[in-house]
Amino acid sequence: MNDIQASGKLPERISAENYTANLIEICAAEKIIDKSRLDIIQNTLAKHFYETAEQFTKRSSGSVSEKRARLLTESVLYRSDAYLLGLRSHERAVHALCMEDMEDILQKGEETVRKLFYESADIFKAVYKSRADIDLFEYRYVTEKAYDEFRRNYSPRFNAAECPCNIDYPLLGKNAYDSELKGVMFICSYYRDLYLENRLCGLLSHDTLSELLESFGRDRGGSYKALSFNISEVIMNNLLGNALLGRNDFRVSLSEKDIADIGNEYREMSLQTVSAAASKGLAEYYGVISSPPLYMYMRKYIPEFAVRLCGAVRSNGERGVFSVC
Repeated sequence: MNDIQASGKLPERISAENYTANLIEICAAEKIIDKSRLDIIQNTLAKHFYETAEQFTKRSSGSVSEKRARLLTESVLYRSDAYLLGLRSHERAVHALCMEDMEDILQKGEETVRKLFYESADIFKAVYKSRADIDLFEYRYVTEKAYDEFRRNYSPRFNAAECPCNIDYPLLGKNAYDSELKGVMFICSYYRDLYLENRLCGLLSHDTLSELLESFGRDRGGSYKALSFNISEVIMNNLLGNALLGRNDFRVSLSEKDIADIGNEYREMSLQTVSAAASKGLAEYYGVISSPPLYMYMRKYIPEFAVRLCGAVRSNGERGVFSVC
């Protein structure tokens, strides 16, 4: 394993999507794993595909459709992905492919998928209990109904890599499906993030949050209920706006003058300067936030906020970043 690390043959970043297939391709190209071992891996994967297909057809003589064959193949690879990604290191994942029995990898991976399937229910329950009372369709759907749809249609064995439900509500600073994760790993990741966003919403009173969203919609020509957006972004934009103004108290209210002052102050500033000022200001609110995971989640949005603000102020468009409230 040390030879693999020293060789520098593994790229720093390997996509989590189709992780096993990506690792195998890299290892084959770089000759990290020899051909005989690669043959064993491929043969074991093929064997499990045929076994899974037989289980799906209940060992009847009928064949499966091309689409179903793809889903079953992806399900087998997904078991391996779940185990190897759980090792949290490309080097350890390659070591497992080199040294561990592929049968064991698939067995451990299937156990991981089933464990995540059960854990996902607890994560969703936390999201449901902490959901904000906001009448935004996409948000209400993912916090009330989408998980039940997933639970009804998901099979850890036969469509493990699929996410059989409609999730359109974006997360803070990113679209819902920007994640490279699939299946139940995506569901767990998505709802963990959404739980943190619910906690962020919970730092505001219902009246304050409602007023902020009403202002957000009004500033964009109508009701927020007709828009597609992330609630936490609206909170964070105004919160960071106050941080840039040097305000130490946790608040989301901004006046027209406040927004103009932000534009004048930061129009010529670099991304790094804006990010540093926003980070310093957010740190002042740590006591109110009172949750390290939530604080770190909020911090991750700052680079995206800085990009948006810097792009806006240079064309005198800072008004579009914030909401007057």
